[in-house]
Amino acid sequence: EIMLSKRIKSEENIFVFFYEDDDIFAQRLLKFMETFDNSLDKKDIDFVKISDEGIDKDYSLECLPALVHFNSGTPTVFPGDLREEKDVKKWIDKRSKVKSSD
Repeated sequence: EIMLSKRIKSEENIFVFFYEDDDIFAQRLLKFMETFDNSLDKKDIDFVKISDEGIDKDYSLECLPALVHFNSGTPTVFPGDLREEKDVKKWIDKRSKVKSSD
């Protein structure tokens, strides 16, 4: 958790998938999220998956699972349905191009 906080502060762009280990829905989404991890690696953008207990409260998330893009430390939560692969992909593509001055 401390490590994540440092990475969020030090990296311009980072995507974080917050989830609970015992959530079956989130476990299904993890496999899907791996595809984004691979494509973002090619752009030199980190994609982190974290399930630490209480992490949702630390980042003021209303519910889990949640996908959050941090741009120079500023969070933007994916606003849609994480099951909609096309919407998630489009959002990640758009957010991965955001620069800190945007």
